[in-house]
Amino acid sequence: MLNQIRSAVRSWLAGILIALLVVSFAVWGVSDAFVGGATGAVVRVGETRVTTQEFRTLFNRRLQQLGQETGSALTAEEAVDRGVDRQLLGLVARDATIEEAARDMGLWVSDDLVAEELGRIEAFRNPITGEFDMRAYLGALRNNNETPERFEESVRDNILRYQLLTAITAGVSAPDLFVSTRARYEAERRRVTLVRVPMSAAADPGQPTDDQLAAYYEENQSRYAAPEMRAITIFLLDLDQMVSGYDFTEEEMRAMYEAERANLETPERRTVVEMSAPSAELAAEIAQRLEAGEEPDAIAAELSVPEPVLHDEVTRDGFVDRLVAEQAFTLEEGAISEPFEGALTWKIVRVDAVEEAAVQSFEEAEPELRMSAARELATADWIERITNYNRLRDRTGATIAEAAQEIGVAAISTGPFDERGRDLTGYRYETLTAHAEILESAFATGENSETGLTPIGDSGYFALRVDEIIESAPRPLEDIRDDVVTHWIAEQRAENLGEIADIVRESLETGQPGDIVAQTASADAEAVDETIARNLGLIAGVDPRLERLIFSASVGDVVIGGAPDSGAVIARVEEIQTPEEYTEAAETRAREALDQQLAADVAELYRRALQTEYEARIFPNEVARATGVTDGT
Repeated sequence: MLNQIRSAVRSWLAGILIALLVVSFAVWGVSDAFVGGATGAVVRVGETRVTTQEFRTLFNRRLQQLGQETGSALTAEEAVDRGVDRQLLGLVARDATIEEAARDMGLWVSDDLVAEELGRIEAFRNPITGEFDMRAYLGALRNNNETPERFEESVRDNILRYQLLTAITAGVSAPDLFVSTRARYEAERRRVTLVRVPMSAAADPGQPTDDQLAAYYEENQSRYAAPEMRAITIFLLDLDQMVSGYDFTEEEMRAMYEAERANLETPERRTVVEMSAPSAELAAEIAQRLEAGEEPDAIAAELSVPEPVLHDEVTRDGFVDRLVAEQAFTLEEGAISEPFEGALTWKIVRVDAVEEAAVQSFEEAEPELRMSAARELATADWIERITNYNRLRDRTGATIAEAAQEIGVAAISTGPFDERGRDLTGYRYETLTAHAEILESAFATGENSETGLTPIGDSGYFALRVDEIIESAPRPLEDIRDDVVTHWIAEQRAENLGEIADIVRESLETGQPGDIVAQTASADAEAVDETIARNLGLIAGVDPRLERLIFSASVGDVVIGGAPDSGAVIARVEEIQTPEEYTEAAETRAREALDQQLAADVAELYRRALQTEYEARIFPNEVARATGVTDGT
């Protein structure tokens, strides 16, 4: 299966790259195809670079994340003012440095390893068969405004960084004293008195008067402002969407199979156990014990060497270390290698199974062949339409809609939408929300103005005209009266509840019993004594921040928490219980947490050392192109 994924990726990704190059000639001219544009880089470390398009995608995604977190759209200019671009530059420069160092060491990631990783991702599997599904894969990427090439390259880079950092941090272990201290810390308990005051205890403020409502509306007018809205006409031609429009008869598919038969061989695969050792002596001992029939996991545990790695049914290209691959594919089935020096440390391999090379059947190869052929035809059609569209716009002065209609593509006209791609009813324009580039362009273009052809992802172009701009303005109180009344009542009740909670807090601070305090506060309030564990959470519906406050407090301290819809919870710390003994499970959790923290610290120190060895060059002009924000903006 993984080989099929690999061959499919190779066939149609090459088509995308060639097509984009040809289209760049048609749109920009031959010279522009090789100056800046998609070939530009915002960061370069040796031979490793982060392209302008890759950084643009990361920047746009971060804008979307920040918008979701804050509940309001963030413009590119605001993000740059907050330093979002600089934060991302630091991250991508760091990752590029690690990748360059890994390649200098001779580490690499094969197509098979990438395909194997893709096969593990649940979203890419057929829900019935459970196996990798090309349609599900492409659909998931399209829904996330991602291209196969970019996604697979990011997977490849992640594997490469992981392999190197895992090797660097292998064997890192926390001292026993640290572990015992952490285990006792984790096992700590707090006995508390909790007074719960439900929202029903807060007095009902009733309905606001007209004057109260008007005053509240004026104080919170920005909360009720309608966002700036824009209506556009858009031309979009996406290669990925065009591919689904092609189909072939079985006779045509069998002819393709015969023509490609020589390229459909499934390479030899092997199941191999790989073990590592810091010295030749330990490696020799591991080899001897493997020959004696001992289990690899037991050997690794006893000798305190890294855990064995099982390479299950991999090809020669499935190994990061080429020296390991050479040994694994030289030995016979069941054989164990002599110790040898790998790229980073001493190695021993055992070959558990050998699967000879074979040729895929028609049934196995047909889905990928169909995809490849459809993509080839779609690519030719796509290039022709883009070229004709550009010719019509340049030579005849046709509008976006006129040029689109002439080449057989329907331009899309939208109603007014905001920076999140939604209209006032909340309806989402899928074309806009799926492509951040379109939204950005729509809000960066003036009214009655048109854009030129703009790349979208790695397999499409769009152009748009802004038909109307509706400026942001407060919505009239009459139109949103019910919402304003609801908000006023909620805030009044929250204030009333806060006053009760303050009275409870003051009473608990004087040392009064919790049940007496609860009875005095409200008939709906209740008091309970609880002994709670760290990091296990309180009763459902209570703000988890209250637990952190409790475990930061001293005996006798009173803290307040709660959840907006369920009332307030006031807690007094009665006793801190720190056990001398702790369970084996607690020790295991503590050791795992500390080992992870130490490994992260070692990895960070290694990253910093690499940054002093490798120069990361940053290109401000390309960063500005990626974000769309220049110094003069």
